[in-house]
Amino acid sequence: MCAARYIAGSGGFFLLALLSASAWSAQLPNLSRPVDPAEIRQIYAGKTWAWKDRPTGIYFAPSGALQAYENAPDERVGTGRWRIDGKGRLCVDIRWQRVAGGGSRHRSCWSHRRVGSVIWKQHDARSEWYNVFGRSVEAGRISAGNRISPAIERALARR
Repeated sequence: MCAARYIAGSGGFFLLALLSASAWSAQLPNLSRPVDPAEIRQIYAGKTWAWKDRPTGIYFAPSGALQAYENAPDERVGTGRWRIDGKGRLCVDIRWQRVAGGGSRHRSCWSHRRVGSVIWKQHDARSEWYNVFGRSVEAGRISAGNRISPAIERALARR
């Protein structure tokens, strides 16, 4: 069963949905608006987005360059570019080089939507939405500076 309520705010009404995760994911695009590209840039530029197993993640240089590191299943180092499109999507183009040899190219985008003051993020190939700064698996994963360069340097030294 789903429940919803409205609260007044900022001259309008916001829908606060207390929905199941799948219902929320299906409704979020209808209840939200894209995040301004300048605001998305402010969230990521000059920061590291740590993935599940730290120190893995991606560093978004203010210039639009990126560095990435992943340690499972194969240790690999990535370089490439990032951009934000007019639809509120953060997109990356990464060239991966495995420490053991070989490489690949990867392109991905994450949509960013706003409901009231909350920013939600979704990988375009998945259905789940995550609160970028709130209580979710994404909370605390974005931090200032390049936090993965030491791991990249260690990996490259092992080549």
